[in-house]
Amino acid sequence: MKRVEYISKITKHLTVLLAEDDKELSNKLKSLLDDLFLSVTTVSNGKEAIDEYINFYNKNSKYYDIVISDINMPLINGVDLSKQIIKLNNEQLFVVLSGVQDSTNLIELINIGVSYFIQKPFVYNNFIDVLENLVSKKYQNILKLGDELFWDYSLEQLIFNNQEIKLTINEQKLFKLLINPIGRVFSNDDIYWTIYDLDDNEVNIDKIKSLVKRLRKKLPFDLIQSVYSQGYKVTLY
Repeated sequence: MKRVEYISKITKHLTVLLAEDDKELSNKLKSLLDDLFLSVTTVSNGKEAIDEYINFYNKNSKYYDIVISDINMPLINGVDLSKQIIKLNNEQLFVVLSGVQDSTNLIELINIGVSYFIQKPFVYNNFIDVLENLVSKKYQNILKLGDELFWDYSLEQLIFNNQEIKLTINEQKLFKLLINPIGRVFSNDDIYWTIYDLDDNEVNIDKIKSLVKRLRKKLPFDLIQSVYSQGYKVTLY
């Protein structure tokens, strides 16, 4: 349960497209995925999958975060589906459901960039292993602050609705300070000596208030709280 809770903390904002023609397995997987992800859309063949993938982008201006696909499906198989989707989005995260007999297809999938596989017959722990590996590698540098709002540690960028919120150098320094860690109250002294000239004789409170005000205006949520007589802190929305 702890592993599932860990994964869900990272994945609750993500969307999944599941392509599986075995209705019983599809329902079983969807039941599990619904506990982990924001939304899970199921389709029963490769043709429906590519149509849904394109429709989702046209409607939302972004692709599904994760595609999970069987290899052997009607109309368009999992290998060809993977190729078509990767042509549209070469950064797409793919998880492929495969049986022992699919070894030749696995090599082809690996060659086109698919890295995550779940072997049939389906085993719950194997499924969790793959999801944990995927989200740990892909999202370990992401801090979720609110709905569609994230801080990317590796890029040092604030992202809202998949768009970067442009910060000045001092705004970025302030934000990085306030989220390290979340919930800690940082005094005016902490903020001033981190951001401004260490040769100054005294803390300029007006400078800090002005900087906090400018940063607040750029945030979609009221993340920065003033703590009376103490300083400022960030709280999750």
